[in-house]
Amino acid sequence: MSTHIYNLNDIADQLKIYGRHKILPTGVTCDFTASGIEFCVYAEGTVTLTILSTAQSFFTVWVDGIRAETRFEVNEGQNELVLACFDTCDIHTIRVLKQNEPRHALCVLASLTFNGHLAPRPANAKHLIEFIGDSITCGYGNLCLKGTENAGDAIHQDGTQAFAYLTAMELGVDHSMVSHSGIGITKGYATFPMSTLYPKRYYLRDANELFLPDRIPNLAVINLGTNDKSKGAEPAQFVRDANALIETVRTLYSPALPIIWVCNMLHNGYMEYIGTLLEQKGGESAGLYLCKMESDQTGGDSHPILRAHYVASKRLAEFIKSKKLLP
Repeated sequence: MSTHIYNLNDIADQLKIYGRHKILPTGVTCDFTASGIEFCVYAEGTVTLTILSTAQSFFTVWVDGIRAETRFEVNEGQNELVLACFDTCDIHTIRVLKQNEPRHALCVLASLTFNGHLAPRPANAKHLIEFIGDSITCGYGNLCLKGTENAGDAIHQDGTQAFAYLTAMELGVDHSMVSHSGIGITKGYATFPMSTLYPKRYYLRDANELFLPDRIPNLAVINLGTNDKSKGAEPAQFVRDANALIETVRTLYSPALPIIWVCNMLHNGYMEYIGTLLEQKGGESAGLYLCKMESDQTGGDSHPILRAHYVASKRLAEFIKSKKLLP
């Protein structure tokens, strides 16, 4: 059996790609939390993925549905990751997702090397959920305790064990994340608000290129407001900007797209204003839902710790089921 090197820009149509991305001459971009690829191979021996990265980041790998115990670390430059090693030639499904958010590193998935050949592309799940959020959605500090030094570093974050991705796995749906630590609707710790980030394919790569969807989600989940409250955003302006975000999301996808606003995972995040806004826009009869979580500040920099993300994912998945939002 011969060894093949597949440049991912040449085989993009045979990959299931998660998250906003672009096909470059060097490969497939992989920037947002829990973005990445899934593919099927007939292979024997090692399967190696080449990743180009701007800085340290970590990846999660699943082989035939089983999550590897290893955290796959990449650093600045070109990295070679051995994803799996198979004793005999058979068909396998491999998923590779980035644990970290784009402020840690921008990555390109460049090439695959293995003995064998590609199998047909994995099928899409019936439903797709888009998650729009801040550090909580990214999983900031979910791997360390409150008081840990440098809790915002990549090593302390795993977005594939944060509430958003865990909810998608609980429901058996596909996912896409548009999230960035410190970001707000009106005010935050990031240098740009969600209204700047959201419309672009990815703002930190190209401040001008608009995002044009190739698949319409069945549901959007927003978890924003934490940084606005922490930074003291003026409530009336916050409500106007929150309303504009809802309209932007629905303009991009569908005027009837169901939207859940998740609140209170760290503190209430102006939950009272969000609740009032959703009711003024028609509430649940208009496809707008408020899901209140239990707050937790025991992780890094007072963010929710890993256990809290698992609890929140169960709560959100049950909420989605109870409202019959994914028929």
